[in-house]
Amino acid sequence: LNYFLKGISADGSEIEYCLFTKRSRSSVSDMFSVYREFYRFLGINRDFLNCNVNSLTGLNIKNKEINLPLNQKSSLYSGRNEVPKYISAQEYKDIINYVRNNIVDKERRLRDECIIRIMFEGGLRIGEVLGLTLEDCKIEKVEKGSEEVEICDVYIRNRATDKKWQCAKTCMNIFDKKMYCSNEYTVKNVGYQLSFLNMDTYDLICEYIDIAHDRAYKKCRERYNKCAKADSVDSKEENYYLFINSLGRPLSIATWNSELREIYRAVGIKVDFGRRENNLSHRFKHGFAMRLIYDLKMPIEEVMRRTRHSCVSSLLVYYNPTTEQILEMKQEIENEALAIRRVDITKGE
Repeated sequence: LNYFLKGISADGSEIEYCLFTKRSRSSVSDMFSVYREFYRFLGINRDFLNCNVNSLTGLNIKNKEINLPLNQKSSLYSGRNEVPKYISAQEYKDIINYVRNNIVDKERRLRDECIIRIMFEGGLRIGEVLGLTLEDCKIEKVEKGSEEVEICDVYIRNRATDKKWQCAKTCMNIFDKKMYCSNEYTVKNVGYQLSFLNMDTYDLICEYIDIAHDRAYKKCRERYNKCAKADSVDSKEENYYLFINSLGRPLSIATWNSELREIYRAVGIKVDFGRRENNLSHRFKHGFAMRLIYDLKMPIEEVMRRTRHSCVSSLLVYYNPTTEQILEMKQEIENEALAIRRVDITKGE
């Protein structure tokens, strides 16, 4: 079925499929979600779902192993429930409270809270967060009405020293240090992107830097200078990656995922090991977009600017209202329609 939906032609011992329609992985995943809901509605038990695929389809595919994507294995075969696609504002508060009250080590506590706040408040992907360096967070004064307030600009950009898990996929890829001098590298939304944080988060980042980097410099200076050092593109001063582990190396995606998974379980948030877009860190970016759209009701143009999207279609991927939110919006529309109808009746009378 997976091959059929994706449009992969297969030669069987009895049947041959020559398919011309191709579907993306996301489209196929949506279809499997519908199938799973139908199975639940019918009350089909786990034993049926674990039966041999070939016995159901009557198709024996030669020299091809039918492998469902991991997310379909975990949800369709093991009976796991669908996980939420984004972190809500309440879940975000629960996570922050857990980090503050249950992580004993102050350095790790500050680091985890900083990373979570940057993802949820700034809308950064985890790779963009782990790729931040000491020179990427800068204070800017902006006018707000008649007052002048400070905000923290976060520069998202790639460097030649970045590891795979530190890359910002929406920014210019860097293969040589000479590329820092190119015109494209200094152009917003081409060479770099810009996000914003409030001053409370910036102060927390500064507190973390004072503790973590001072500790790494004193206790494991050689490894710290060798592994955590990053290219500097704004000055000639030494630059280091912002988030580091206990050994003075840049924090890896594997280590962070392991820690975040523990936090999710402690808070009571479901974890699906199979789907990256629904799992772990990426839920914070979805939560950032949903907060702008659903909670703050920002105009779509402003949401696109804040989420750093160039078109509406790419932004809509992050619009994932829950069933409760859909019903609430439906009720609001019905109430507005009813109010208009009552006004019309009153005018008619």
